[in-house]
Amino acid sequence: CFKRKARYIEPEELNSLVWTSLLLGGKGISYFACDFTTNGFSAQPVLGEAIRKLNGELWARRDILSPLIPMSEELVGQPLTGHKIYTAWAGDMGALVLLRNLDYRTDDQANDRQARFQVNAKTNIELSLSLPSWLTCEAARDFLSTNELPGRLEGQTLRLTVARLDGFRLLWLEQGAKARLAPPPAVTPVKPAAVAPRGF
Repeated sequence: CFKRKARYIEPEELNSLVWTSLLLGGKGISYFACDFTTNGFSAQPVLGEAIRKLNGELWARRDILSPLIPMSEELVGQPLTGHKIYTAWAGDMGALVLLRNLDYRTDDQANDRQARFQVNAKTNIELSLSLPSWLTCEAARDFLSTNELPGRLEGQTLRLTVARLDGFRLLWLEQGAKARLAPPPAVTPVKPAAVAPRGF
């Protein structure tokens, strides 16, 4: 909490942190204001609305989130410019995957005029997800929008292309899911150019 410096957590930060906590095994979320001498959350209506929206998303998906068991955490690229892949199993219903973009900048300055959490979006991320032996899945869906991401199943590896990654992206691999969209053509990955680390 940066309240003593007039810095409060921003909605995109909040969403990223909460979903990461859940993929790491968290079973409950509690919000609090660090500085109780002020009006707390009511002083930042944007944040209050973000909390209400997020709570609604969590409640609507409680049947999948409740049994989540964290299974893996993988760093792809460099710690300050790459992304992380978190995977958790939801019983025998499927697997939830969180992509978290680590290429961002932030600081502890007041965010009353300008956002302090700024993410450098990534595009066309190639994923190779190793499926457990019990999971049969030919396509992934965006967990929040339900839009399908066409995939290509090769043995127990599901290959996907994520067109854009801002702060984070949630992918739902449902047991027995069949691809409705044509799978993307096979591509040869291109090694990205070196980028100077950014961050705070």
